[in-house]
Amino acid sequence: MADPVTAIAIASVLSAGVTAMSMPNTPTPLPAPKVPPPPVMPLPDDAAVAAAKAKSLAQQTARQGRASTILTGLSGGGGVTGSQTKLGG
Repeated sequence: MADPVTAIAIASVLSAGVTAMSMPNTPTPLPAPKVPPPPVMPLPDDAAVAAAKAKSLAQQTARQGRASTILTGLSGGGGVTGSQTKLGG
């Protein structure tokens, strides 16, 4: 009869081999990474986009033409009108 320590060692090696053979050799799958939601892109028909476009057009119009000169008195800014000049009367 074999030594009891040797018998236990042989039994543990055999049981480890049987356990290793019965387990599939596939890695444990990792959890899927958390993907942030995509940013919300403004649509051309959004109310905010339409308001920003109207504001931009109003600013552009204010910077050009007769309405942007200091000689017009439409804004009440103290501009000189044609009738207030020395040439106008």
